[in-house]
Amino acid sequence: MGIELVWEEENGTELARLSDPQSLLKGFLPSASALEFVCLRFVDPYGNTIFNTLQLPVLLQELRVRASSPLEPPIAEHLNKAISLVASAQGYIHTYVRFVGD
Repeated sequence: MGIELVWEEENGTELARLSDPQSLLKGFLPSASALEFVCLRFVDPYGNTIFNTLQLPVLLQELRVRASSPLEPPIAEHLNKAISLVASAQGYIHTYVRFVGD
């Protein structure tokens, strides 16, 4: 099982989900030491990582930076879906994007 990406309300109601049965999300996560990624480097592949509405523009920009680098086609396709989900979540109050690790 990979890292699920979930857009949710503060009460836990799910608004959108990107499943990751092939563990593709791990293919575009930077290492924890990659200081240029202030959000993505903290995604825990084995736990939950939550980003609030104020952090989403930074997260989205970092995902777009990752998309500009060469990636295997299945990873690039999954990354584009993640970008769409995070872009959809922007501008809403009391919602969060959660990375749900294994």
